[in-house]
Amino acid sequence: MNAATRDQRALFGQIALEQGFLSQADVDLALEEQRDWRNAHGMSLFLGQILHRRRRLTMPQVIAILRRQLFLRGTRSVAYGSATNQ
Repeated sequence: MNAATRDQRALFGQIALEQGFLSQADVDLALEEQRDWRNAHGMSLFLGQILHRRRRLTMPQVIAILRRQLFLRGTRSVAYGSATNQ
């Protein structure tokens, strides 16, 4: 796999590892939990949800990883803020 293909895939766990936020063991355990949850409930949790709930990542770290993921995929980041109902 070349660098461009890898950047387009830009998996959450890979970015967290590259940023030094997690160990490979942290990512592996979260992926296992994600797989178990999907098998038990027929739907998946986001890896960031699992890692934040386990207190392995702070919310600012999750947001930083998601922003990097969007950047690597070539997607414009959306501004986070309060929305008003109209």
